[in-house]
Amino acid sequence: MGGEYVFSVRDNGIGIEEQYMGRIFTVFQQLHSMSEYKGTGIGLSIVKRIIERHGGHIWAKSEFGVGSTFYFSIPFEPAEMGEEFLKSRNIIKK
Repeated sequence: MGGEYVFSVRDNGIGIEEQYMGRIFTVFQQLHSMSEYKGTGIGLSIVKRIIERHGGHIWAKSEFGVGSTFYFSIPFEPAEMGEEFLKSRNIIKK
């Protein structure tokens, strides 16, 4: 069948400078110190792993000082790797 759903989430935060876009989905990567913004630097990397486990992709577009939009895709058909997980949670029929 093919195809995918594409979702987006937009914020009006501080944005991300272009030079740092390649690092935002890497575990423990923080662009600011803990005193500036709290966090561990694992949130986006966890999201990336979940989406990829289901056969999808994640990417972002950002304008520094304006905000960011995060996009992710999920295939219409469950990924082979994630299908058993979806069945075990009754998300799709067994």
